[in-house]
Amino acid sequence: MHNPPAIKKLRTVMILSVIILAVACNSKKVERTTQPLSPGSKLLTLNGHGRSVDDIAWSPDGKKIATASTDGAAIIWSAIDGEQLFYFQTISHINTARWSPDGTKIATAALDVSAADKSAIIWSAIDGKQLFGLKEHYGSEVAQWSADGTKVAVGNGDGTAFIWSAINGSKLRVLNGHSERVTGIEWSPDGTKIATSSLDHTAIIWSAIDGSNLMTLKGHSSYINSIKWSPDGTKLITASLDETAIIWSVTDSIPLFTLRGHALGLWSARWSPDGTKVATASNDKTAALWSAVDGTNIQTITVHTGIVHAVEWSPDGTKLATSSVDGSVIVWSVKTGKKLFTLPENSAVGD
Repeated sequence: MHNPPAIKKLRTVMILSVIILAVACNSKKVERTTQPLSPGSKLLTLNGHGRSVDDIAWSPDGKKIATASTDGAAIIWSAIDGEQLFYFQTISHINTARWSPDGTKIATAALDVSAADKSAIIWSAIDGKQLFGLKEHYGSEVAQWSADGTKVAVGNGDGTAFIWSAINGSKLRVLNGHSERVTGIEWSPDGTKIATSSLDHTAIIWSAIDGSNLMTLKGHSSYINSIKWSPDGTKLITASLDETAIIWSVTDSIPLFTLRGHALGLWSARWSPDGTKVATASNDKTAALWSAVDGTNIQTITVHTGIVHAVEWSPDGTKLATSSVDGSVIVWSVKTGKKLFTLPENSAVGD
């Protein structure tokens, strides 16, 4: 199985006025900032992992944070005072940690697993106990909850994807259609479909009801690293190492727009909250803003000195955050394209 080019993975959690950082550190000491806060200032530093943090997620109520690390651990933290609440230990590099919609459970996924370990695990966020170990395949890179919290979709290293019951841990459906690793998995907003992306250069839309392949999207010439539904569920966007992102209609398999302009491969593409724009992050050290209405480039951000690995919208759609291997996270105004502030050095945590 082929692997994409190596890259230092970066993950950061941000509120628009403050930031909480997850750092690779053996100490469990919580560092607090007590000075008056201004936009982009550091509120808490969470020290507890022994290696890099690959994923980080807020609980639905905003009171807790989950982190996943290459040290084989996932940790639930208080977002109020930074204290460790629960420590989940496995023997594998954990790629993903995802909260259930009601905030009572955590799903973790690990791509590199041994025969003795579970590639995907559902944990209780109430008492920290393991509820179900989901293992019938070769490793898992991505996991996503259904909107009602009753199911978890997991993308696997062997090209399959599974839908698991979060009620009893049983396997409900097998989605078998990719020939290489599944790199992204997303439920449609209405919960009736699942979209997957893969290193095999394709994306597939599946029925979440019976597991059938509804549509295979072919248009990229290299690995697809990211796939996302539009907020209204009528379109998908895929980002690829072939230097393009494609906006697809989910009613057919023909691209609506191919977004060209990056000089190197793409790692991430995200919809604006209103679905009228998309943002992309690239190996060429830039992020770009595009119209989702006609596919035109609105602006390109060129300040970073390293690969831009991630881009995220603020909930109100007025700001963008970009994270780069140069160690910086920058928050931008979508309206003006101007930099609002740069978060503290090494806010983005990598190997």
